[in-house]
Amino acid sequence: MGICCIVQRGRGDDIARVTLETGTCVPSTFFGIGTGVRDKLGLLRVAISAEKEVIQAIASTYDAEMIMDMMIDAGKLDQPGNGFIYIHPLSRGIVNARVSTEAPRHAASMEQIISAIDELKSGFSWRSRGVAEKGAVGSRPYLSSLVGFMLFCDDGTSNDLVSAAMAAGAAGATINKMKLVHSGGADYRTLSPARELCSMIVGEKQVPVIVEALEKAGAFGDNGHAKILLRKVPKACTYLGK
Repeated sequence: MGICCIVQRGRGDDIARVTLETGTCVPSTFFGIGTGVRDKLGLLRVAISAEKEVIQAIASTYDAEMIMDMMIDAGKLDQPGNGFIYIHPLSRGIVNARVSTEAPRHAASMEQIISAIDELKSGFSWRSRGVAEKGAVGSRPYLSSLVGFMLFCDDGTSNDLVSAAMAAGAAGATINKMKLVHSGGADYRTLSPARELCSMIVGEKQVPVIVEALEKAGAFGDNGHAKILLRKVPKACTYLGK
Protein backbone atom coordinates (compact mmCIF):
# COMPACT_ATOMS: atom_id res chain seq x y z
CA MET A 1 0.00 0.00 0.00
CA GLY A 2 1.09 3.55 -0.63
CA ILE A 3 0.79 6.21 2.07
CA CYS A 4 0.68 9.89 1.14
CA CYS A 5 0.74 12.73 3.66
CA ILE A 6 0.45 16.46 2.86
CA VAL A 7 1.44 19.03 5.50
CA GLN A 8 2.74 22.58 5.76
CA ARG A 9 6.31 22.84 4.53
CA GLY A 10 8.78 22.22 7.35
CA ARG A 11 6.44 19.99 9.37
CA GLY A 12 7.11 16.67 7.69
CA ASP A 13 10.22 15.46 9.53
CA ASP A 14 8.44 13.88 12.51
CA ILE A 15 5.95 12.19 10.21
CA ALA A 16 8.60 10.83 7.85
CA ARG A 17 10.63 9.59 10.83
CA VAL A 18 7.83 7.14 11.72
CA THR A 19 8.58 4.96 8.70
CA LEU A 20 12.31 5.04 9.45
CA GLU A 21 12.01 4.19 13.14
CA THR A 22 9.63 1.30 12.46
CA GLY A 23 11.83 -0.04 9.66
CA THR A 24 8.94 0.21 7.21
CA CYS A 25 10.71 2.02 4.37
CA VAL A 26 12.71 5.09 3.44
CA PRO A 27 10.12 7.79 2.66
CA SER A 28 10.27 10.22 -0.25
CA THR A 29 9.66 13.90 0.45
CA PHE A 30 8.99 16.65 -2.09
CA PHE A 31 7.32 20.05 -2.17
CA GLY A 32 4.32 21.59 -3.86
CA ILE A 33 1.84 24.46 -3.77
CA GLY A 34 -1.50 23.99 -2.05
CA THR A 35 -4.84 25.45 -3.07
CA GLY A 36 -8.23 25.04 -1.48
CA VAL A 37 -9.26 26.18 1.98
CA ARG A 38 -6.49 28.79 2.02
CA ASP A 39 -7.86 30.43 -1.12
CA LYS A 40 -11.29 30.78 0.49
CA LEU A 41 -10.02 32.76 3.49
CA GLY A 42 -9.60 36.13 1.81
CA LEU A 43 -6.96 38.30 3.48
CA LEU A 44 -6.54 35.74 6.26
CA ARG A 45 -4.78 33.43 3.81
CA VAL A 46 -1.53 35.39 4.29
CA ALA A 47 -1.20 33.64 7.67
CA ILE A 48 -1.14 30.21 6.00
CA SER A 49 1.75 29.23 3.76
CA ALA A 50 0.84 27.91 0.32
CA GLU A 51 3.96 25.73 0.28
CA LYS A 52 3.28 22.10 1.11
CA GLU A 53 5.47 19.16 2.01
CA VAL A 54 4.43 15.79 0.60
CA ILE A 55 5.65 12.57 2.24
CA GLN A 56 5.29 9.35 0.26
CA ALA A 57 5.84 5.95 1.87
CA ILE A 58 5.20 2.31 1.06
CA ALA A 59 4.07 -0.36 3.52
CA SER A 60 2.73 -3.88 3.27
CA THR A 61 -1.03 -4.36 3.27
CA TYR A 62 -0.82 -5.65 6.84
CA ASP A 63 1.19 -2.68 8.14
CA ALA A 64 -0.28 0.24 6.16
CA GLU A 65 -3.11 1.22 8.52
CA MET A 66 -0.90 0.91 11.59
CA ILE A 67 1.79 3.12 10.03
CA MET A 68 -0.87 5.58 8.88
CA ASP A 69 -2.23 5.88 12.43
CA MET A 70 1.26 6.40 13.83
CA MET A 71 1.90 9.14 11.25
CA ILE A 72 -1.40 10.80 12.20
CA ASP A 73 -0.31 10.85 15.84
CA ALA A 74 3.18 12.13 15.00
CA GLY A 75 1.82 15.06 12.98
CA LYS A 76 -1.46 15.55 14.90
CA LEU A 77 -3.13 15.32 11.51
CA ASP A 78 -6.60 14.96 13.03
CA GLN A 79 -6.27 18.45 14.52
CA PRO A 80 -7.25 21.69 12.71
CA GLY A 81 -4.92 22.85 9.94
CA ASN A 82 -2.28 20.16 10.37
CA GLY A 83 -2.62 18.27 7.11
CA PHE A 84 -4.15 15.38 5.23
CA ILE A 85 -3.13 11.72 4.90
CA TYR A 86 -4.46 8.82 2.88
CA ILE A 87 -3.57 5.32 1.72
CA HIS A 88 -3.93 3.90 -1.77
CA PRO A 89 -3.37 0.45 -3.26
CA LEU A 90 -0.19 -0.53 -5.10
CA SER A 91 -0.21 -3.62 -7.28
CA ARG A 92 3.51 -4.01 -7.90
CA GLY A 93 6.86 -2.26 -7.73
CA ILE A 94 10.61 -2.75 -8.00
CA VAL A 95 12.71 -2.01 -4.93
CA ASN A 96 16.08 -3.23 -6.21
CA ALA A 97 16.28 -4.93 -9.58
CA ARG A 98 19.65 -6.50 -8.69
CA VAL A 99 18.23 -8.57 -5.84
CA SER A 100 17.68 -12.20 -6.82
CA THR A 101 14.82 -14.30 -5.51
CA GLU A 102 14.76 -17.98 -4.69
CA ALA A 103 12.02 -20.54 -4.32
CA PRO A 104 10.26 -20.27 -0.92
CA ARG A 105 11.89 -22.38 1.79
CA HIS A 106 9.01 -22.24 4.26
CA ALA A 107 5.31 -23.08 4.20
CA ALA A 108 4.29 -19.50 5.08
CA SER A 109 5.77 -16.09 4.39
CA MET A 110 6.69 -13.68 7.18
CA GLU A 111 3.71 -11.47 6.27
CA GLN A 112 1.35 -14.44 6.59
CA ILE A 113 2.79 -15.28 10.01
CA ILE A 114 2.46 -11.68 11.20
CA SER A 115 -1.12 -11.50 9.93
CA ALA A 116 -1.99 -14.69 11.83
CA ILE A 117 -0.51 -13.26 15.05
CA ASP A 118 -2.53 -10.06 14.50
CA GLU A 119 -5.69 -12.16 14.53
CA LEU A 120 -4.62 -14.06 17.65
CA LYS A 121 -3.73 -10.81 19.45
CA SER A 122 -6.86 -9.00 18.19
CA GLY A 123 -4.81 -6.08 16.93
CA PHE A 124 -1.35 -4.90 16.00
CA SER A 125 -0.21 -3.15 19.19
CA TRP A 126 2.21 -6.04 19.84
CA ARG A 127 4.15 -4.96 16.74
CA SER A 128 5.20 -1.57 18.12
CA ARG A 129 8.94 -1.09 17.62
CA GLY A 130 9.79 1.97 19.65
CA VAL A 131 7.27 4.50 18.33
CA ALA A 132 4.51 5.02 20.85
CA GLU A 133 0.98 4.54 19.59
CA LYS A 134 -0.98 7.35 21.16
CA GLY A 135 -4.55 8.51 20.90
CA ALA A 136 -7.84 6.73 20.63
CA VAL A 137 -7.35 5.17 17.21
CA GLY A 138 -10.56 3.19 17.47
CA SER A 139 -12.67 6.33 17.90
CA ARG A 140 -10.87 8.41 15.27
CA PRO A 141 -13.11 9.37 12.33
CA TYR A 142 -11.88 8.48 8.85
CA LEU A 143 -12.94 9.33 5.32
CA SER A 144 -13.66 6.51 2.88
CA SER A 145 -14.94 5.83 -0.66
CA LEU A 146 -12.64 8.48 -2.10
CA VAL A 147 -10.69 8.74 -5.35
CA GLY A 148 -7.24 10.14 -6.00
CA PHE A 149 -7.76 12.49 -8.96
CA MET A 150 -4.43 13.28 -10.64
CA LEU A 151 -4.56 15.90 -13.38
CA PHE A 152 -1.50 16.33 -15.61
CA CYS A 153 -1.51 19.54 -17.65
CA ASP A 154 0.72 22.08 -19.39
CA ASP A 155 2.78 24.38 -17.20
CA GLY A 156 0.89 27.57 -16.40
CA THR A 157 -2.60 26.12 -16.85
CA SER A 158 -3.06 24.46 -13.46
CA ASN A 159 -4.54 27.43 -11.58
CA ASP A 160 -7.46 27.87 -13.98
CA LEU A 161 -8.10 24.14 -14.19
CA VAL A 162 -8.00 23.65 -10.42
CA SER A 163 -10.41 26.57 -10.05
CA ALA A 164 -12.79 24.82 -12.45
CA ALA A 165 -12.45 21.57 -10.49
CA MET A 166 -13.10 23.35 -7.19
CA ALA A 167 -16.18 25.03 -8.64
CA ALA A 168 -17.41 21.51 -9.47
CA GLY A 169 -16.88 20.26 -5.92
CA ALA A 170 -13.18 19.49 -5.39
CA ALA A 171 -11.94 20.71 -2.01
CA GLY A 172 -8.50 21.74 -3.26
CA ALA A 173 -5.30 20.50 -4.86
CA THR A 174 -1.57 20.20 -4.39
CA ILE A 175 0.36 21.34 -7.48
CA ASN A 176 3.80 20.02 -8.40
CA LYS A 177 6.08 20.91 -11.30
CA MET A 178 6.96 18.00 -13.58
CA LYS A 179 8.86 17.28 -16.78
CA LEU A 180 7.41 15.33 -19.68
CA VAL A 181 9.72 12.59 -20.94
CA HIS A 182 8.64 10.66 -24.02
CA SER A 183 10.02 8.43 -26.77
CA GLY A 184 9.54 11.00 -29.53
CA GLY A 185 6.26 9.74 -30.96
CA ALA A 186 4.24 12.03 -33.20
CA ASP A 187 1.56 12.52 -30.53
CA TYR A 188 4.08 14.12 -28.15
CA ARG A 189 6.21 16.28 -30.43
CA THR A 190 3.95 19.31 -30.06
CA LEU A 191 3.82 19.10 -26.25
CA SER A 192 5.96 21.26 -24.00
CA PRO A 193 8.16 19.27 -21.60
CA ALA A 194 7.10 21.66 -18.80
CA ARG A 195 4.12 20.05 -17.09
CA GLU A 196 2.22 20.33 -13.82
CA LEU A 197 0.54 17.70 -11.66
CA CYS A 198 -2.58 18.69 -9.74
CA SER A 199 -3.37 16.08 -7.08
CA MET A 200 -6.88 16.09 -5.63
CA ILE A 201 -8.85 13.75 -3.37
CA VAL A 202 -12.54 13.69 -4.26
CA GLY A 203 -15.63 11.58 -3.67
CA GLU A 204 -16.41 8.81 -6.13
CA LYS A 205 -19.62 10.52 -7.27
CA GLN A 206 -17.79 13.80 -7.90
CA VAL A 207 -15.49 12.39 -10.58
CA PRO A 208 -17.80 12.69 -13.64
CA VAL A 209 -18.90 16.19 -12.59
CA ILE A 210 -15.30 17.38 -12.23
CA VAL A 211 -14.25 15.79 -15.54
CA GLU A 212 -17.12 17.59 -17.29
CA ALA A 213 -16.11 20.90 -15.69
CA LEU A 214 -12.49 20.43 -16.80
CA GLU A 215 -13.61 19.64 -20.33
CA LYS A 216 -15.66 22.84 -20.45
CA ALA A 217 -12.61 24.75 -19.18
CA GLY A 218 -10.58 23.49 -22.15
CA ALA A 219 -8.35 21.13 -20.19
CA PHE A 220 -8.12 18.54 -22.96
CA GLY A 221 -7.58 20.96 -25.83
CA ASP A 222 -4.45 22.61 -27.20
CA ASN A 223 -4.23 24.98 -24.22
CA GLY A 224 -3.90 22.28 -21.58
CA HIS A 225 -3.17 18.87 -23.13
CA ALA A 226 -4.49 17.42 -19.90
CA LYS A 227 -4.56 13.78 -18.88
CA ILE A 228 -6.28 12.27 -15.86
CA LEU A 229 -5.19 9.35 -13.69
CA LEU A 230 -7.58 7.95 -11.08
CA ARG A 231 -6.77 5.66 -8.16
CA LYS A 232 -8.81 4.34 -5.26
CA VAL A 233 -8.37 5.88 -1.81
CA PRO A 234 -9.96 3.47 0.68
CA LYS A 235 -9.04 5.46 3.78
CA ALA A 236 -8.06 9.03 4.61
CA CYS A 237 -7.82 11.29 7.63
CA THR A 238 -7.83 15.01 8.33
CA TYR A 239 -9.58 17.35 10.76
CA LEU A 240 -13.33 16.88 10.28
CA GLY A 241 -14.62 19.37 12.83
CA LYS A 242 -16.73 18.65 15.87
